[in-house]
Amino acid sequence: MLNILVVDCLARAGGSRYSTFDVAGAGPRIVAGLVEEHGFNVKLEAYELAIKKRFDNIHLLFISAMSSDILAVRKFIYNAVKRGFRGIVVLGGPVSIGYRDVLSRFEEIDYVVVGEGEIPVEKILVHIDALISRDENVLRKIPALAYRNSSGDVVLTTPPIHTPIDKLSKLKPWVRVNGSYPYYRAIRFYVEVVRGCSNFRRPRIKSGELKCIDCGFCLSNDFKIRLKCPSNIPPGCGFCSVPYVFGSPRSRSVDSIVDEIEGLISHGAERIVLSAPDLLDYGREKLVEPNPLTDPCYPNANIDALEDLLNAIFSIEDVASGRVTVMVENVKSCLVNEDVAKLLGRFFKDTSIHIGVETGDDWFNDYVLGKPISSKQVVNAVKLLREAGLRPCIYLMHSLPFENIRVYDNTVKLVKQLAKIGVEKITLYKFKPIPGSAFEKLKVETCFPREVNRLKKIVSRVNRVGKKAYLNRTLEVYIVKNSRGCYGYPVKHGPVVVVKNTCRDSDEGYKAIVKITGVSDRVVYGEVLREIY
Repeated sequence: MLNILVVDCLARAGGSRYSTFDVAGAGPRIVAGLVEEHGFNVKLEAYELAIKKRFDNIHLLFISAMSSDILAVRKFIYNAVKRGFRGIVVLGGPVSIGYRDVLSRFEEIDYVVVGEGEIPVEKILVHIDALISRDENVLRKIPALAYRNSSGDVVLTTPPIHTPIDKLSKLKPWVRVNGSYPYYRAIRFYVEVVRGCSNFRRPRIKSGELKCIDCGFCLSNDFKIRLKCPSNIPPGCGFCSVPYVFGSPRSRSVDSIVDEIEGLISHGAERIVLSAPDLLDYGREKLVEPNPLTDPCYPNANIDALEDLLNAIFSIEDVASGRVTVMVENVKSCLVNEDVAKLLGRFFKDTSIHIGVETGDDWFNDYVLGKPISSKQVVNAVKLLREAGLRPCIYLMHSLPFENIRVYDNTVKLVKQLAKIGVEKITLYKFKPIPGSAFEKLKVETCFPREVNRLKKIVSRVNRVGKKAYLNRTLEVYIVKNSRGCYGYPVKHGPVVVVKNTCRDSDEGYKAIVKITGVSDRVVYGEVLREIY
């Protein structure tokens, strides 16, 4: 029987992480679960564990990575070959949208599964002999599979294929994380609750590859029409490929989510993140059936579906007792109202929650980015979430195509406003074009170094002020010690704590109380007072 290794290479960049060692995405666990269901000998391992092993008996590698991880992927394959690997390499994950570049440049990668993996991976497992023999007559029948044909050309069998909702709810992701990840007690394991994004607006600019004809399809009240674009502009925010790759939202069943969380807990997981482009899309597609959910803000959140989900999760014994922490990831500000904030506050009090803002210029966000969310909605959402006991954080971007000084001015104004009402953290990203997004091929460059520096300075100041609130406080954290140093990760998420005094080694991570003694705009510093267990 073939031996298959699934490798989590996500966020490993050049082969290591800087300080965020406490995150594990859902994708690699889903793939490992699929392989196991088909009766193969399979193991899932994090990059750090897998790179140390012998590969003589491994016949197939499934590697999950982001585009920024390609150097780590190459290092891993090179090391595997040195340690005896002579099998097939299949790459997947967010990196897959750049399949053409990957396969053109890196001959050590044999195949790329593009987009959602469930259906292509199942077909691969059925026709695994064809992968080994490179039988193109069979390979052509596997959807969303990219490879080099006999002429050396890169081909893609079909565009990305979206997994039906009933199949998503039948998935049995890998849960034996205590043998797959170091520091597994400290890790935030992401559990997918919603697949896909509801924003099927598009940038409406006319420049370069973007030639909007003002057809109005993406503004239509007919949710099916929003799927189409006569100008072939990918749906969603211009900088994002999620709607193109993953389609409109599909919510997993409550039972499947609860089963996965219980399985993770039984194998040592103590921190769970409910993963979705927007948690508030959960069950919202039911309100527009049989149409797809392609409007990011209408209808309102499905409060009943959300409450059913959260009640079921927080009824799990270890969650109800507080031994296991469940957190939320992202929400859209236009869906946050008083009812939503109260519901989230009831279950996620004192946990962080993130909102994508990008800029403080409403016209730019709507018309240029294709993101129909206003600064007023952002401010309102932050206020409501703060009042409900959550710790709202926001995402911003700089150096976006077509930005101007007005956009930076309005963004600075918004940052100052959010600082006054208590936003906990601002993450500022530099725009980089992503394959599969509307802005992928834009050659427009903006150059406002003074404005960028001004924005960076005020964001840094806000973040430093936010972290000063932690000074002299004690926090309950999970301790991870590795070659880079000793780090503490707040149980309910928060700033990384760089531990200044000694801490002990632990393969699984452990809980401790730390006192915060210093801050910077990125991290806080602390000392271990005592271990908990």
